[in-house]
Amino acid sequence: MDYKKFLNKVTTQVLPYFGGAWVDTEYRRLRVASPVSPGWWQFKIEGRTAEATAEADNIDLSKRPRIRGHFFNNFLYISGKEIRRLHFVPVGACDNFSPVTAREWYQGQLIFDSLEFEDDAELNVRDAYEKNTNLNDLKGISASLRAAFAYAYVLRIARSRQVPVSIREIVNQLGEISVQNEVYINSLLNELVAYREAERLRIQSNRGQNPNMQSTSRLNESRKPSRDETLEQHIVNVLERAEANMLSLRNIGDQMLEVKYEFMDEYFISIVKEHNLQIVDAGICLEDADPELNLASLPGVIKEAIDKGLLYITRHH
Repeated sequence: MDYKKFLNKVTTQVLPYFGGAWVDTEYRRLRVASPVSPGWWQFKIEGRTAEATAEADNIDLSKRPRIRGHFFNNFLYISGKEIRRLHFVPVGACDNFSPVTAREWYQGQLIFDSLEFEDDAELNVRDAYEKNTNLNDLKGISASLRAAFAYAYVLRIARSRQVPVSIREIVNQLGEISVQNEVYINSLLNELVAYREAERLRIQSNRGQNPNMQSTSRLNESRKPSRDETLEQHIVNVLERAEANMLSLRNIGDQMLEVKYEFMDEYFISIVKEHNLQIVDAGICLEDADPELNLASLPGVIKEAIDKGLLYITRHH
């Protein structure tokens, strides 16, 4: 059998593209030749590379797992703490707190499927939100609906103060937020601002003490691209091994790179050294972090911070 002929076979397939360096089929992950806007695309597949050739209609997803929850701000609230990004929501299709069905793609991404019928719970929560009151007096509110309301409640106040806040930063406090008042929420936002400012000062101090610091990390050699990798491909692969998806890469001078990536349905921006990918600015608070932290190990630190309710994002997408 001529295996080379098999590997070089060119096929076409309609697939959902969620952004970043990869697109997933049922059986394998393919490198995207040139990124396009997220959506359904027809791809020309050759070897391990997929090239988007034309926008396409969505395919039938009825055999994919069905996931139900409540919608707010492009996330699906499945329970009080399970909250996942929802892709391809048609403009104007969902009101805040609408019950929604999604379908799960092969690498876990959720794709909007349909609206479900509302009942009094959704109507009452929407009314409370419009009246700027909490859910303290409402009964029969599911954990998913309560969580969606809590983030909406925080986000409205945060935007009025021009304080960015991610759902992952407050996910462990959503139940309490839903029955609290603006004083509580403002204290929560004050805490976020204080942690971010402390991190900014820490980074500023480190740069001032070691403006031309050269890392002695034992991981330097293992963080270099292989002979057949470009630097960008190397970073894509480093992040993929950590279950993160690179979205963009930019050289910002002084031998430093700005890396934007998605991890655990959240967007992050980190500054790293070009020669070894050591962290200069993680984009999150890193109190007591390993000084040899690099881009390969950072996602693990982020996951631990999320799990412990200690994530504070300093660079927002």
